[in-house]
Amino acid sequence: MASWDANVNPGGPGNSGGPVQSGLQCLTHVPNGTGQPDLLDASNLAAGTGPAQISPGSFNQSRYGLSSNALIATSDSIITVPLFDNSQVNLQQANHQVTIVGFLTLFVNDANAPNGSFSATILNVTGCGNTPSSSAPVSGGGVSAIPVRLIHN
Repeated sequence: MASWDANVNPGGPGNSGGPVQSGLQCLTHVPNGTGQPDLLDASNLAAGTGPAQISPGSFNQSRYGLSSNALIATSDSIITVPLFDNSQVNLQQANHQVTIVGFLTLFVNDANAPNGSFSATILNVTGCGNTPSSSAPVSGGGVSAIPVRLIHN
């Protein structure tokens, strides 16, 4: 189940210009609804016949000299979101910790809705498993269908 966290984006999905929308606009290089984001054609992925195809948006076209009908291998619209166990979270407690149970790979289609919401396509879901181990927590080979990038502030 997914829910909106008013502590992260006060006012909920109806808060246009909130930190979630502003961050996604910056990430996808489409600030304030200007420019064309990268476009995802997931029909091959959905059919199981090949990878999703990504066409460059206006930022990638101008930055790398690409045509609008070119295909690119990766995109700033691809994000990895940690999934956590909400049943154990106490937001009233200072320095609360969460248990990460998996990761969701999304392609952000649009972050410029006037009501502050965004749309995304789920590309992959990866669980962490039920038993913690000492092995590497993130694996690039075989876990994700497409390359991902992790961002740290």
